[in-house]
Amino acid sequence: MEKSNLENDVSQQNEALKMQGDKAYRRYSRLDAKKRDLKLKQFLYRKGFDLDSINQYIEDKKINESEGV
Repeated sequence: MEKSNLENDVSQQNEALKMQGDKAYRRYSRLDAKKRDLKLKQFLYRKGFDLDSINQYIEDKKINESEGV
């Protein structure tokens, strides 16, 4: 049961990171890539997300953007 709760927490945190990250990405999309990434990190870190998750989100976003998704 504890494992199930942990998986739900991680899943909910990932959903929240994606939602907040997409919001910030739209807000800072007009900036150049380096400044946008810095602003994204600052925004998401202030929201309480850990830096590893933030970096992973940004990398995933870059991959999706380069694929045109």
